[in-house]
Amino acid sequence: MRKIKMLLEAVLVLGITLAFVMPSTAMNTNEQAVANEKTTAFILPEILGRNRGWIEQASGFWDASRGINFLDAVDENIAWAVGYDGSGGSVYETLFTTTGDGGSSWYASKIFIDEGYGLGNICGLDENTAWAAVFSTGVQDENCGIYKTTDGGDSWTHQFEGPYSFANNVWFFDENDGVALGDQADDYFEIWTSDDGGDSWTRVPEENFSGHEVVPGEYGWTGCMEAVGDNTIVFGTHAPEGYAFISHDRGHTWFGSFTGCEGTGLNPGVNALAFKDPNHGLAAHDNGATYDLYTTSDGGVNWEEITPTGTPYASGLSYVPGTENTYISTGGAEGYSGASYSLDGGQNWMEYTEVTGIQLLSCDFIEGGIGWAGSFNTDEFTGGMYKYIPDDNEPPEAPSIDGQTHGNAGTEYTYTFNSEDPDGDDVYYYIMWGDGYTEVWDGPHASGADADIAHTYDKQGEFTIQAKARDDMGAESGWTELVVTMPRSKSINTQLYWLQNFLQSHPNLFPIIRYILGL
Repeated sequence: MRKIKMLLEAVLVLGITLAFVMPSTAMNTNEQAVANEKTTAFILPEILGRNRGWIEQASGFWDASRGINFLDAVDENIAWAVGYDGSGGSVYETLFTTTGDGGSSWYASKIFIDEGYGLGNICGLDENTAWAAVFSTGVQDENCGIYKTTDGGDSWTHQFEGPYSFANNVWFFDENDGVALGDQADDYFEIWTSDDGGDSWTRVPEENFSGHEVVPGEYGWTGCMEAVGDNTIVFGTHAPEGYAFISHDRGHTWFGSFTGCEGTGLNPGVNALAFKDPNHGLAAHDNGATYDLYTTSDGGVNWEEITPTGTPYASGLSYVPGTENTYISTGGAEGYSGASYSLDGGQNWMEYTEVTGIQLLSCDFIEGGIGWAGSFNTDEFTGGMYKYIPDDNEPPEAPSIDGQTHGNAGTEYTYTFNSEDPDGDDVYYYIMWGDGYTEVWDGPHASGADADIAHTYDKQGEFTIQAKARDDMGAESGWTELVVTMPRSKSINTQLYWLQNFLQSHPNLFPIIRYILGL
């Protein structure tokens, strides 16, 4: 009996010993796999994306078949967009989505939860500040008007109840000067201006309109507006005669201009606008398949019809800032889905063959040829947005990783990342530490400059640091890896000290343990 008890004690001690001294790498690997499964959905669009051309991104909407009917690209990293129900259910909600990291992630939400309201458009000033025009599908009420966010869309302030007719669009040229565009009220268009960021508004008087007297039933379109340069803003109307109203003084005076965009049916009048500068631009009428195009070279005083070659698609139209005369069109109609570009002001259109047949909706481009086009999502993590990156942009080199490869768990270590971009663009780093934690596009950092980023491994084991770089244009490098090992250090010494004391209290166990271990 005494021998059996001693043996059991020895087995118990051996089990305790092995539990304390054996590495727990398997446990860490298991946790790592779980962490990767949770985060894969968020980084999937980036993993699937390619460095150039059209890259699919996830718009972030939680319900399927949410499309994009207005886009405002602020710069290569920041964009705001209006969402809508494209499932056929005709559910109107105040949906929007925004990105501050080039589209690697999109944050989708609502301005408020009530249904029966929609967004005419959204105007982004920067990553945090934006304005949106809210309308009702029924009678316009106290919930309609202009809303502003200063925290990236987390919360919205109702700045202005109205326009009382219908809140079509809102635009701010800077942090102070803005314009709210409505429909007819008192027999002329209801337009308001603000010079204090939207805190107060003044209606433009009737005598400040010229060139065209509105006709009964004429109204504006949500999303059909263009702001260009420092002072010019244009919007199109629903009238079959195809009029545009143009202001060259930030909305204080307006003149109506006959564009030639005549048409009836569901989409009469001017349906899209895109301007290169205050004098040169395009007005478009959606004929149900493609755009009928008209061009001006004198700020909208005169317009000339274009007979284009190729396909100007009829869902989105955007000038590419900084180019001589490049315009982009996108389309989502059956049989007319895809994107095309014109290098000569809309005369000739060439196909982006890689997206032919893909439903592309509203689009917007910025200087450098980067832009976004909306689409329809599958779920929160799949589809709904495409980003275009020009072919002439070179991706950064895969980053180097330098730092402690053997250390102690619980100790903070600094790792240095360095990537050089052939075009001299700033770079951002996406770092997966191997323990379930991720740095999502840390930056910007100067090309070729060291970026020091600290990290602490809370548990012992072997971990693989994985890192890649992207530039301002969204082009990505390949992955780089560094394997690091973090043993138990002090905790092991403490456990062995406890084991030593235990064995000293049970000296009869030494022969048995030696026998079992074959020592």
